[in-house]
Amino acid sequence: MNHLRKPSETLGGRATDSAHDIRKLISNRSEYRAIPLDSAQRNEWIKFQLRMRGTSMSAIARRLGVTRQAVRSALSAPYPRMEEAIARELDLEPETIWPERYR
Repeated sequence: MNHLRKPSETLGGRATDSAHDIRKLISNRSEYRAIPLDSAQRNEWIKFQLRMRGTSMSAIARRLGVTRQAVRSALSAPYPRMEEAIARELDLEPETIWPERYR
């Protein structure tokens, strides 16, 4: 039994043919806004959200001209430039993703 959905199949009752449609559906769901407080879960949430938008930390790194490790370092320690880049990709503010860093 194949549980993978083809892009042209319906999602949430609507036909979705593009990544933009899928992102739009996800951004309207309440689960999207529930950012985990646990740092390990939050890191996975960030990576998942980036994948859902068709991007990755590697893609962010290429755009910024830095290494993938530089972008990843923002997951474990304060790094304002990388936090801003990740947050921008998620249409959020860094303070929303890492509130403990901005108190």
